[in-house]
Amino acid sequence: MARTTIKAEDFGDSLQVPKSSSAPSFPSAGDMYWDTTLEEQRVWTDGQWKTLARRTVVATGGTETSITDGGVDYKVHTFTSSGTLVVTAGGQVEYLVVAGGGGGSATGAGAGGYRCSVVGENSGGGASAESKLVVTPQSYTVTVGGGGSGGANGQINDGDNGSPSQFSSIIALGGAGGRNSGNPQLNNGLSGGSGSGGYAGGDGVNNNSVAYGGSGTVGQGFAGGNSAPKASSSSSTGGGGGAGAVGGTAIAVNTAGNGGAGVTSSIDGTSTPRAGGGGGGRYTNGTSSSGGIGGGGNGSTGNSPGSSGSQNTGGGAGGAYSVSYTTASYSGGSGIVIIRYPL
Repeated sequence: MARTTIKAEDFGDSLQVPKSSSAPSFPSAGDMYWDTTLEEQRVWTDGQWKTLARRTVVATGGTETSITDGGVDYKVHTFTSSGTLVVTAGGQVEYLVVAGGGGGSATGAGAGGYRCSVVGENSGGGASAESKLVVTPQSYTVTVGGGGSGGANGQINDGDNGSPSQFSSIIALGGAGGRNSGNPQLNNGLSGGSGSGGYAGGDGVNNNSVAYGGSGTVGQGFAGGNSAPKASSSSSTGGGGGAGAVGGTAIAVNTAGNGGAGVTSSIDGTSTPRAGGGGGGRYTNGTSSSGGIGGGGNGSTGNSPGSSGSQNTGGGAGGAYSVSYTTASYSGGSGIVIIRYPL
């Protein structure tokens, strides 16, 4: 883009700076242009392009609130169910997209995938915050994923994976459903936004084999925890992976793994942990395992259901050796989508 020299007599009633979708090459101090992609005026100073002013996004949709964070006023759009964000003036937005958590079975289920672009926060799986998203005047479909159903019979059926959540090109994958305790008696966890825990044991064989937790998705969540070694009459399962930590590994036949912790965000003005993994289940009695901080369900023991993941957190369901409980007894928590931009 060619440099434009502006004379005093050219000012008239307004000053028009050059417009471009990319920064000019070989800039000099004081050079300015309007970035048509970012919708902001930029100036070259101290060896870098800095923002002088930006266009304020104008949009409607979801539950709308206004907050102040770090001295900056924001408008926030919160979607606890699927809907539409209607943008009438474009610009940059920050987002949090959390998918539905996995449904429980014998093992702890994985949390829903967690993607975040708030400056200074984190995405899932130990990743840094992603880049802000540029929106343009149009209608954006917002999908909030539901939690997966629990296995109708935890000795036979796996839990279902949670459903993905999506805003524009940002897709978070559903958490992995828990594994069953039936044949084969050595079940590695399933993969998802975060992975579910592994199961081993209970078929009269004691060979010290371990079932491994399922993998999480890079930039969204962690793996599930491993089972205790395969035992002759009893076993404890691994906890489901969380967005912020690996699911807990079972220590012994009566000590199942806790769910992995979630990640905390203040995108809506309140510091809230989300996407915790479900606690693992045990065949024998003992102390119940804990769900991961961020909505993960607690695990249980014997012939009883684990706890469901908390709604709109993407928490994974807790595991249990359920024989006759219905799928509704220990489902994953639904996801959430939150979008904000400065006023």
